[in-house]
Amino acid sequence: MDSIKFLILLNGEDKTESITSIKEQDNLWHITFANTAKTYTYKHDKVIFLTNPQKHAKPEKLGIYNAKFALIFEKYCKIFFDNGTTKLLETTMLLPDTKGCNADVFLYCKELATIVGVKNEENKSLLSKAYNKIDMVAKESALSHYLCASQPHKNDMDSPILSPFGLNASQFQAIYNALESQVSIIEGPPGTGKTQSILNIIANIIFLGKNVAVVSNNNAATDNVFMKLEKYGLTHLCAKLGKKDNIKQFLQNQSHTYPDFAQSITQEEKDTLYQAIQKLNTQAQEIFTLQNAIAKQKSLLSALELEFRHFTMQENLQIYPHFLTSLQKDSALLLKTKIALENTPKGWRYFLLVCKLCLIQHIGNFAFYKLPLQDIIQHFEYAYYVQSIATAKETLTHDTKRLEALRTAQTLEHLQEYSFTLLRESVRIRYDNRTQRPIFSEKDMLNNAEQFCDEYPIIFSTTHAIKNCFGRDFLFDYLIIDEASQVDLVTGVLALSVARNIVIVGDTKQLPNVIDSATSQQIQEITTHYKIPSRYDYAQHSFLSSVCSVLPNAPRVLLKEHYRCHPKIINFCNQKFYDNALVILSEDNGEANVLEVYVSAAGNHARWHYNQREIDIIANEILPSTTIESHEIGIITPYNEQKAHLQNAVGEIEADTVHKYQGREKDLIIIATTDNQSNDFIDDSKMLNVAITRAKKQLKLIVSYDVCHKQNTNINDFIRYITYQSAKPIESKVYSIFDLLYKANAQARELYLKGKRRISQFDSENIAFAFIKDILQQDSYHSLDVLPHIPLAKVIKIDEALTQEEKLYAQNPLTHFDFIIYHIMDKTPLLAVEIDGYAFHHTHKQLNRDRLKDSICKKHNFPLLRLSTTQSAESKRLRDMLQALLNNNGRN
Repeated sequence: MDSIKFLILLNGEDKTESITSIKEQDNLWHITFANTAKTYTYKHDKVIFLTNPQKHAKPEKLGIYNAKFALIFEKYCKIFFDNGTTKLLETTMLLPDTKGCNADVFLYCKELATIVGVKNEENKSLLSKAYNKIDMVAKESALSHYLCASQPHKNDMDSPILSPFGLNASQFQAIYNALESQVSIIEGPPGTGKTQSILNIIANIIFLGKNVAVVSNNNAATDNVFMKLEKYGLTHLCAKLGKKDNIKQFLQNQSHTYPDFAQSITQEEKDTLYQAIQKLNTQAQEIFTLQNAIAKQKSLLSALELEFRHFTMQENLQIYPHFLTSLQKDSALLLKTKIALENTPKGWRYFLLVCKLCLIQHIGNFAFYKLPLQDIIQHFEYAYYVQSIATAKETLTHDTKRLEALRTAQTLEHLQEYSFTLLRESVRIRYDNRTQRPIFSEKDMLNNAEQFCDEYPIIFSTTHAIKNCFGRDFLFDYLIIDEASQVDLVTGVLALSVARNIVIVGDTKQLPNVIDSATSQQIQEITTHYKIPSRYDYAQHSFLSSVCSVLPNAPRVLLKEHYRCHPKIINFCNQKFYDNALVILSEDNGEANVLEVYVSAAGNHARWHYNQREIDIIANEILPSTTIESHEIGIITPYNEQKAHLQNAVGEIEADTVHKYQGREKDLIIIATTDNQSNDFIDDSKMLNVAITRAKKQLKLIVSYDVCHKQNTNINDFIRYITYQSAKPIESKVYSIFDLLYKANAQARELYLKGKRRISQFDSENIAFAFIKDILQQDSYHSLDVLPHIPLAKVIKIDEALTQEEKLYAQNPLTHFDFIIYHIMDKTPLLAVEIDGYAFHHTHKQLNRDRLKDSICKKHNFPLLRLSTTQSAESKRLRDMLQALLNNNGRN
């Protein structure tokens, strides 16, 4: 019968074309087959006879490819492929033909595959070959959710979470997300235990009796995971596949024998371990919380001590130690008291406040309050640092003792031990009653993939080769994509097609895949042709960033705990690239020269991408002064030409480009920027992030004079950071901002003014503070911050350039700037902002104060912007001023 018009299922099988006639009579089906004249009768429930199909001329909209068309017979879909074959599916297995489902994205990637990716010896794309084998997107695959931007489904979580490879707070959440959600994302900044997370996820997958493929664009990442499994005696679970040579080697090295498995444990012992692990996981959270709190407290203490050093260097201090003894109070109370003194005019109210402070609160004494107000304020600020540092140390001591007490129970050790016991038992059960291990051929891998992956449930491959390892319809239970920021969209989409569940591991702050300039125009033309939504755009996204954009509700965790780099090194990246989200668990033992900048003398030392002066600095200044062994030193340069010259000059030390160093580490890293002028290539934020985070103990940066002094660049921010960390005196007419002090001061001032006023005395200043904050959130100003109500004398040096009237005005502790916008990395002020309300600022007294303030700023070449409450477009004026200052090559 005509399969275009009819569909006949006999016992669930499509027999349409082998049947010549069918009719229903007496509640039975009478069927005649083509190869015989005899008619057979079938019960009604054995036969399905459907007619009048709906033709689908664009089967790709249903996730069906290499097909001419599809026919929809009620709940069945019959596909007619280009090669003449047909396939019958239930419609529930197809992608929904809806506006929200971007099935064309697959065709877009399939066409891109012809021009991107690895080529074979015949210069044909291996990706394209793999795409051509895909006839349909399995509804149960992770790819279906990506194409349709649909919420990934949740898995039942009945088993305890195992952590046989160790654990921290972020890793626990990463494991939970991977097991609970069909799609999960792990953001793994450098040195945060990404490999450990992958190992624990693998362990839990094996414990559940499932299989997993671990893939990456490079073998180094997957080799690292394999070596850790080898260390724990688990390689009998693994098959290293991918390219043909790997498959051939694996097949040749198979063995009939199984390793010796762990001794079995009883069900009662297993139940006891289950309960113990559940309890230990809960107890571990308390340890993790305390451990991270201690790390944050150490970071705060370090920042306070550094800022205090700057405070004592910059301030012309006149501190009387005998007065400080009465100021040993809570730091917040000290600042609140200071603000009360600043805001209380001299007279009987001031006298009553002093009496209250001396006689009731015992803060200072009457002799102390006879000092000039600026000296009193200075004592309070000095005492704030002393008390804040003391409090931080006390908290550290208390929390450290508490952590040591918790660790005596060996919670984490028991958790790891019990987890490994259950993992070994699950492996034993998997192979129980198997006496001889089967030997597989390449044909078996294609035809018996399920059996192969039951024997070898952990598969390693490169991302682009994983699709070719097994039969075209086989789906892994899980796929883990490591270094996903370096995986391009076409390769990633192909990988999504091979698994039901996927764990994507990477870092959007590190280097993405590189698009060849020779193919960029073709890529753009294909993108334009398919009218692809921007979230699927190959040129705009790596695979990782695309998945984050397409599936924003997929569970996503940042691995926060950092172990690799010296705190001074990683803290720059933490502030600059990770929004201070990292918890730094490496130790700062007061080592000298952790960070240093070498600035080559002004002049054009670079020719093309080669800089001999830079090589001389490395060979004659840096290397002779270090005690670090050669094999633990790495030199990173942006260009292959400079790399070659460096290698000739310092042959025993490894020099390479930043792309080649990603995923590696050295005790000492030397970053050689090479170029005379800053440019987008050497100043790329992701390249700088990768370069810096290769260094474990020390980092040396070499820049030209012009690169050093080019403002509003990532490298300039790093130089500012290094300069501030050195805490060396710098001659300047403008002081650094003490942002910990002033931020605490702003909070205390807000509390003091509650019920009296808001953060400022005028609504206009409150509005201005909000819009300045909003402007600074933009990418162009990400290295700037703002603080309200900063005393003028804390910003501008009072020197002989000022008149006597100006000095008296500047020295008044109540003379302040409404707002100071400053560089976060070295705390140097960039711009003062004043808010001029019409009525207030048109009084004679205020006009005179404004005149004095303007004159002081002009004499010290410090920018001051006055914003009026009566004029529109003030936010544009502020942005224009910021841009002009940041584009200025001279450092403020």
